Amino acid sequence: MQTVLNIATLLGGFTALWFLYDKRVIVLNWFKLYTRTSVNPLALPDQEFEFIFNKSEFFTRGQYLPVNAEEREFCMSLTNHGVLREKGGAFRLTGPGKRMLAGRSA
Repeated sequence: MQTVLNIATLLGGFTALWFLYDKRVIVLNWFKLYTRTSVNPLALPDQEFEFIFNKSEFFTRGQYLPVNAEEREFCMSLTNHGVLREKGGAFRLTGPGKRMLAGRSA
């Protein structure tokens, strides 16, 4: 009986170590998904590039609520590019988006 308990304890320990190792890899990969450091302005279509700079004063002050469907489409596309993020229907600049706007000549 003691031998069975020792084997079960060892197997449980190996299982726990494997579980922790597996979760470590998953968590590290999750953080790698959000390490986008910069947005390439050349990857943005001209209309969206013009839109972001025309509305830059609104975006730098805080949240921007699109007025019509066309602006909402631009904001959604910029969200897909990583320039904006949406929360509750309003859009804010992401870190890479702020760096892109800060790099423009005033």
